[in-house]
Amino acid sequence: MKDWPQVRNTDLLDKIFKGNKIVKLYWESMFDQIYLNPHFAWDTQFTYQMLKRCMLTIVPKKNIVLNIGYGEEASSTKWGIPEHIKSLKLEDLEFPIIHPEEIKVNEAYDKLVESIHFEMNLMTVLRLKFRNFLDSNKFLRTTILPLMVSIYRSYKKLKMRFLK
Repeated sequence: MKDWPQVRNTDLLDKIFKGNKIVKLYWESMFDQIYLNPHFAWDTQFTYQMLKRCMLTIVPKKNIVLNIGYGEEASSTKWGIPEHIKSLKLEDLEFPIIHPEEIKVNEAYDKLVESIHFEMNLMTVLRLKFRNFLDSNKFLRTTILPLMVSIYRSYKKLKMRFLK
């Protein structure tokens, strides 16, 4: 992500997200954060590289993995498994696998992932922008940011308990 400051000044994200300002601001904020803290998340860096190269991901019709990257032992997702992931069950693939005739973006699926998994909305974007602001100043980063992160993680834990 060393080139993020240069890519940020292009219209790449505008083209990819077709004028959806919330989604663009979300990813800008995430990339700003990871640019400053590259050790935080490998998946955001992977997403950045995919978007920069205008690549697509393949999503099978059936769930074939269990996500074990949540919980107390996790590096950054300590608040528990979100309900939409916890409810997924492993499914067997049917063979032979039939590939689609056309490769294209599934915009309805993307919108679902944006709203449910990433919780992309104005409040999320404002929270990310505020965190990046705190992270940009050493005093704020060492005093206010840890407090805000602790409050946010507590909020996520409470939210998970009430959704059960």
